[in-house]
Amino acid sequence: MKKSIIISLFTIAILASCSKENSIKGNNDITAQINAFPKEVLNDKETQSLLTMREEEKLAHDVYITLYNKWGVNIFTNIAS
Repeated sequence: MKKSIIISLFTIAILASCSKENSIKGNNDITAQINAFPKEVLNDKETQSLLTMREEEKLAHDVYITLYNKWGVNIFTNIAS
């Protein structure tokens, strides 16, 4: 459990640091930072947790797109992006 929380927090931190400018000019820096971490095989529980998070994010995206299509409020497409 502790390991999956650390992986989740690491993933969130990396995604949060990836602004548009950073993803263009600093992509190699981020890749180097990720590659510097020790590599370990995920256990079944960690793999399932990541798959669940991915499915939740896909669902949230679809919900925001549906809300935009229904009401036409730009905030929904901004969040979906």
